[in-house]
Amino acid sequence: MKSLLKGFFTVFLLAFSMTAAAIQYVVIEQGGSDNSAPLRKTPNGVSSMTRIQAGIKLEVISEYVSPRPSKYMPAVTWYEVEYNGLTGWISEYVTVR
Repeated sequence: MKSLLKGFFTVFLLAFSMTAAAIQYVVIEQGGSDNSAPLRKTPNGVSSMTRIQAGIKLEVISEYVSPRPSKYMPAVTWYEVEYNGLTGWISEYVTVR
């Protein structure tokens, strides 16, 4: 009985860890003057490598939450994504999950 329960818990934990590591996506939101969003070189960066058209679905490689610049401004979540062979960052303000 013990080995049966041990096997069950091993399978359960494996299934749980595989589910927890699910792939996340973001979609570029409609809006802006040209319906696109900048792909930045760095989180909080001002330099953009290219623009991504609205409606494009992108896989999230990693996330970064920038610190609050002041007590009056919120922290910003940045998503690292790949688009047309370029890897860069997009802000939570131009995406929907």
